[in-house]
Amino acid sequence: MFGTSIVVCLVLSFSSTVIGKRTAVAVVKDHEFFSANVSNGECSCWKGFKPGVGIPFIGSLYCWEPLSCGKKCSSIFEKSCKMKAMCTYNAGSGQHHCDCSMCSGPTKAQVAYEAACKTAACLANEKCYVNGTYYGPSGGSSWSSRMPEGVSCQCEYPNVRKASGECIALP
Repeated sequence: MFGTSIVVCLVLSFSSTVIGKRTAVAVVKDHEFFSANVSNGECSCWKGFKPGVGIPFIGSLYCWEPLSCGKKCSSIFEKSCKMKAMCTYNAGSGQHHCDCSMCSGPTKAQVAYEAACKTAACLANEKCYVNGTYYGPSGGSSWSSRMPEGVSCQCEYPNVRKASGECIALP
């Protein structure tokens, strides 16, 4: 029953644009009631008609969006990420935004971080921070406002700095 109504809705929606502008406008206005502010976001899931999770005429939670979001995601990641770019609905803002969480590999910021840390002479057990950001071995990052600008080597808990300047692990 539900599948049949979707097919009927699809046929009616495509035929309404052929029949005339007035009918097409009425369909869009009726739909705007159910998905307010979707058109104001960074991307669009075409009212549920793009590949992803959604209901036609109601809208989508997320969809595949290589055209609108591919450029943004590729600008963040070192390798091109155009084909993995998604568009995700944000319930807080009521808008769709580009989602690069499906992209893999290092970000351009992480590659710049690694290059900057190679120039720093951090001792054993010290963490390298670049403008307050630290990237762990798994690629995750953390930021601390108490770190100085630029590149700095920090001895952090559970390690301690001895009077000699050496950073040692606590027993």
